[in-house]
Amino acid sequence: MDRHRYRMLLEDLCDHAGLARREQFLSDGLLRIHGADVHLRHDEDFDAGHLQARIDFGPAPEQRRQDIWRGLLATNFEWGQGGYLVFSLIPDDEHVVLSIRHALTDDLNGSELAAWLGFAVREGQSHWSRIVQAPGMPSPLPLHWETSV
Repeated sequence: MDRHRYRMLLEDLCDHAGLARREQFLSDGLLRIHGADVHLRHDEDFDAGHLQARIDFGPAPEQRRQDIWRGLLATNFEWGQGGYLVFSLIPDDEHVVLSIRHALTDDLNGSELAAWLGFAVREGQSHWSRIVQAPGMPSPLPLHWETSV
């Protein structure tokens, strides 16, 4: 998918989700969904056929990091087919990120992208909560869209 078509898809997502800070989102690709920061990326030169959503869960709790790293690696192994879902660590700030790829087909629209993003965040939160075993993690809720501030 070329840059123009990708921008049209993001504009359709804005319309569908009713994003208040449309121009900011179209510029930086940052959203907040269910309290999670989500960054949408598309690099036409690297992989024109996919977009990548990176869901940032923040830093892992200090007291159980070794168990958490083991859980993240085990989850990556379980999901490992094709690299479409991968937990990783941002080296600079040690935030845990779930990277997910989605095929950019010509018929993909903003409504479908919104549904996929909602599913991805809910699934990511569910697995992150299971790995961390923290009772305070947010449970899956109806989608609430906003751009990052």
